[in-house]
Amino acid sequence: MSQNKKLSLFETAAIIAGLGVGGGIMAVPYLASLNGFMNFLWVMLLAYLLSVILHLMIAEIVIRDNGEKQLVETLSKYLFPGWAGVRTFFLWFFSL
Repeated sequence: MSQNKKLSLFETAAIIAGLGVGGGIMAVPYLASLNGFMNFLWVMLLAYLLSVILHLMIAEIVIRDNGEKQLVETLSKYLFPGWAGVRTFFLWFFSL
């Protein structure tokens, strides 16, 4: 007997995110073998530095803001302040 169960939005998003992250991690050794180890290290170092810079920028905004400490509320205050439609699109697009 086969039961067809509908997945919730969270379950569907978790499956898609898991496949994307898992596929990316599984592809790293293969791509490193194609491009060479030194190129792989340069790309990883660059990605790490960009990630650190972006996280420090977000931390700076959250620390200096005297209002709410929720990240989404803080970013909605500073990201596209006069364009609510664009801001809403980006917040929904990047939260999925």
